[in-house]
Order: sequence, then structure tokens, then C-alpha cells
Amino acid sequence: MKKSICLGVVTDFPEERWESMDLVAEMTLMHLRQGPYEHILADVITPPYRKIFQSIFRQRKWAWNLDRLINRRIILRQGVLRSLKVKHYDVIYIVDHSYAHLLNIIKKKFPEIPVVIMCHDLDAVSVLHLRRKRRRRG
Repeated sequence: MKKSICLGVVTDFPEERWESMDLVAEMTLMHLRQGPYEHILADVITPPYRKIFQSIFRQRKWAWNLDRLINRRIILRQGVLRSLKVKHYDVIYIVDHSYAHLLNIIKKKFPEIPVVIMCHDLDAVSVLHLRRKRRRRG
């Protein structure tokens, strides 16, 4: 009998409307929960998104951007750390590289937990590749 692996999944906030990353998270969770991966127990550990400035300044773009920044940098960090204190996870899976800043925070507080970060944007990889090529020529 296989030992169960407890996987903490950090997804994008749905309020950010990144449909592609929402789909990746949804498909990943669906496949893990349907099998043949019964030994992997996947929990979403992304906290609820908070509309702080948007609740006051409804249609202002700056309010949406400020809420997005606060949620990514403060709410997400606090929520993920709270989840890690409450429940033991064997691995943390961050679905979107845009949330990779969590790596340093998680490793500082929980150095024993491996963290996997996925990059699904080929354009981000290709830009880095092009920059390296230019440096070599110059």
C-alpha cells in the first residue's frame, strides 16, 4: 500500500481573471482527485481574495490594481503560511510562476517542504532565452 502524499496547491485568485491559469489549476486538481493518483491528497491552500479598495472605489482601475497587489503580496502569503501551520503538507505546488515570490517565504518558515513552481507561459521562457543569446554575441 502506498503512503499518501499531502499536496498543498497554490492557485491564482479567480478574481484576477487569468482563465488559462484557472484552467491549469482546475485540470490539475481534477486529474489528481480522479486517479489513478488516489495516494495524492490535493488541497487548495489559496486564501479568499479580499476586495479592500474595490469595495469603496468600485470602478477605479487603480483600486483593482492596489487590491491585486495587496492580495498577491500580503493576503496570499499570510493565508498560505496559516495553512502550513495548521496542516502538514509533503509538497507545495504553485500553479503559476507569477506567485513564485512565495518560494522564499515558504522555504524560510518551512525549509523541509519541497516547493514546485510551474511556468506555463512560453513567451516568458523565450524572452529569457533571447536575452542570453544576445549577451553571448556581444
